[in-house]
Amino acid sequence: MIKAALAETDPQKRENMYCELNKIIWDDAPWLFLWTQRFPIVYSAKVTNISSDPTEKFDALYAEPVK
Repeated sequence: MIKAALAETDPQKRENMYCELNKIIWDDAPWLFLWTQRFPIVYSAKVTNISSDPTEKFDALYAEPVK
């Protein structure tokens, strides 16, 4: 299908072909990640208001020294 879309000279037909390809890929895409890189989150006990979520993103917007 990709080769056919590349060879198509009518812009509207080519656009429709790419849209159809996009739908097929979207429907078939696996949403199960087999591996993810782990990043350790390290911070000092002298700092408060640091949070993290299960995706290992962290938020230090409101970080401040311990009083």
